[in-house]
Amino acid sequence: MNAKAPEFYLSDNEQIVRNYECTKRFRLLGPAVIGYLTITNKRIVYHSQAKSLTGSSAVVSEVALDDFSGLRISISSTFNWIFFLIFCWVMYFATFLLFSVFSFLLSGWFIAILLVAPYLFALLFEKNILSREFQQQFLGSIYQIPGSSFLRKKDRTYYLGLFRILFWFGVALIAWNILQSSALIQFSMLTFLILAVVYYFIYRAIFGRIKSFNLVISSRSPKNAGITIPGHPLSLLLGGDAAVQSLYAGPGKDAEQVVSELGAILTDIRQLGDIGIQKWRSIDGNV
Repeated sequence: MNAKAPEFYLSDNEQIVRNYECTKRFRLLGPAVIGYLTITNKRIVYHSQAKSLTGSSAVVSEVALDDFSGLRISISSTFNWIFFLIFCWVMYFATFLLFSVFSFLLSGWFIAILLVAPYLFALLFEKNILSREFQQQFLGSIYQIPGSSFLRKKDRTYYLGLFRILFWFGVALIAWNILQSSALIQFSMLTFLILAVVYYFIYRAIFGRIKSFNLVISSRSPKNAGITIPGHPLSLLLGGDAAVQSLYAGPGKDAEQVVSELGAILTDIRQLGDIGIQKWRSIDGNV
């Protein structure tokens, strides 16, 4: 259960019963976007707030407890073949274009190793394999470079995500170099098959099996659409603000609790009143 302060105000005599981290969308160049589902004695509220390169964004969707008429929740996991084929197409043509334009630099192994090295080095920091003294000395020497003050504006998560992108692109370049230096490149179908296998492992390492969290809370009132969290993986292709995209994300750490508890919580609050509220506020020490 998450005790994060909600992005909405409570009305008079309104109190939070439960607060769930129900969705979570990871971003390569920033912290994850989290969607919360908060149950009060008066409302069911989905809310999320996030910052991105385009600025801050927030989303709040709610249903009055008295207006609630039903719910449907699911957590699913799938390997998205459409995403994978798009990923293969992008990787192949990006690599082909780079080798065509910068063949004098990319024909060897230097660029590929240069792309792979920062992420491997960053892992040594993350796993604390390097001594604390060496880490401090290394960062101190980086910050002494003229014009490097802008590096401090981003946290370690940002740089680790950036290095991770470069790492996997470097792996793709290494595979391309191997094929370029062998006779296999003459057999185009075999070349595409080998690259597809490499891209498959890269895709699985980055995205894995895409999980989605789907929630529909229905409303009695025809004027209120209720709360809908589509959670469909294909919707990740959509643009929009980061907070809104939390509606099209995977399950958060409390998603399974939402599935098992939400129906019982709403029933107890509506039928038992204060007794039901105190019951669920006391579980797991949730306030």
